[in-house]
Amino acid sequence: MDESGDIKLAVEEIAELPDGRELTGHPRRRNFPSHPSDEKKLGHPCLVDEQPARIAGELFLDHADDGELVWFVNTNSGRYCRSRPPSGEQGKNVRDLFAKHMQQRVEFDSLEDN
Repeated sequence: MDESGDIKLAVEEIAELPDGRELTGHPRRRNFPSHPSDEKKLGHPCLVDEQPARIAGELFLDHADDGELVWFVNTNSGRYCRSRPPSGEQGKNVRDLFAKHMQQRVEFDSLEDN
């Protein structure tokens, strides 16, 4: 979410820049200790043109503990959430916002728990 409150979404491994260039990287996989290629991960600054942001994280599809395929959202951002991590209530609000707009099951996921 940028400074004005607009939500920016992009596929992590593909980003098209305003000048038409494309950047490519690799998606994160849940339950793996690290990104498959940390040096190529595009990151959140690409979405807000390296400007300030309110909160950042990931949205991805994976199997829940009950085996159902569901959306997961988190607030894991080394750039925007490391020095001032969101509270549990802010994380719940993020999950609720995505669940409301997607009208599907969305769970909050923390990389620290995996």
